[in-house]
Formats: sequence, C-alpha cells, structure tokens
Amino acid sequence: MITAKSFRERGGSLADKITSDLFNDGTTIASEASPLTLDTYANHGHEVYTTCASTDASNSVEPVIFSSVMSGAGGVGGRTKCLMTISDVALGSYANAFKAMVDCGATGYATGLLSVACFEIDMPSGGAGGGTTAIIELEVTSATGWAAGAPVDVFYFNNSGDGKAGMDTQGYFFDIQGLTEAAGKMLRIAAPTTAAASLRCKVGATTYYLPLFSTQN
Repeated sequence: MITAKSFRERGGSLADKITSDLFNDGTTIASEASPLTLDTYANHGHEVYTTCASTDASNSVEPVIFSSVMSGAGGVGGRTKCLMTISDVALGSYANAFKAMVDCGATGYATGLLSVACFEIDMPSGGAGGGTTAIIELEVTSATGWAAGAPVDVFYFNNSGDGKAGMDTQGYFFDIQGLTEAAGKMLRIAAPTTAAASLRCKVGATTYYLPLFSTQN
C-alpha cells in the first residue's frame, strides 16, 4: 500500500511514473494498453479511506474533489468519466459502471435533506444560454443490428430489505418543491379530460400507461 509518507520516500518505476505524469499530462497509473490486472474481486486499482468528525453546519465535508474549468469556446466534455467495458461476455445478476451509496448504519440520518447523489446546475446570471439545458442527461446508444431481447428501462427502482414496508407507507415517487402553480407554468393543478398520448411503465409485473396531455386546462 502506498501511503502519503511512503509515496514521498519510495523510489522505483511506479513512483517515478506517477510523479512524471503528474507534472506533465496528469496522474496515470498503468494504461489502456497495459492495465492493472486484479486477481480477485477484493483487489482494487485505487483506494481512498477518510473519516471526519466535523460539526460545522455551514461547510460541506468533501473527501475528494475533481475540479475542471472549461475556458475554450466550442469545447465539449469537461466531465469525470467512469467507463466499464464488457468484453463480449454475459455478466451475472448485476453490473454498474458507477455506484454511489449512503450507509445510515443503525441510527444515522440528516435533519435536512439526505440523498445518495446531488446533481446541481448554477444557471448563468448574465442571461439565458442556447441549446438544451438539463440537470440529468440519460442516453441510450443502439448499435446497428441491435434488437432488444428483454425490456430496457429508462429508470429502475426496487424496494428491498426487511423493512421495506416503511417505504410502502412513507415513500413518494416524486417530491417536487419550489414551483408556483399557474396557467402556462411548469405546474398546473388542472388537466384536460382527454389524453393525447401515453408513456409505458411497469409496476411489479403489470404494465401501465401514463397519460400525456397536449394542452393545459
């Protein structure tokens, strides 16, 4: 294991490689052509463990920060990327390119808002921008010749655990705050009587169709 102290003190090609790339093209450990080989599921390519007992209610604890500044007109990306490649095999009962998890233990909670992930955008103060702005972008890219052999979900939610009855009682599918209801606004507490279209969804083993209206009432 390389600690902060041992990293400074130890020599060798790995430390030299990390230091060299750090000052030139960024930190690189292994490469796509010559990746690290993990012998078992218990081996990890990178590990960071932190603990903090902060009681500061005004400043967020942020164990890891990735900061990217885009300053070139016409540039694209600027993101942190997690890529998992499936090498033409059938994986097991689950697989994810990215996992975020909050473990509340026995009595952990937040007095305000607790979430597994926070996606936030600060809109420009100088006026509206162009193009499409979205807080979350979801995309499916289908290769030529692809044909779905099983259902493909845009969202998948599963209520599990021995105490899942609590979610049945307390759960909401959406919790939307901050909107002001009025005609022509995002929120309108009225609807036409006839739907113009529908979106397919599934609850349990039953397929339902959510009605869509072409106008506000």
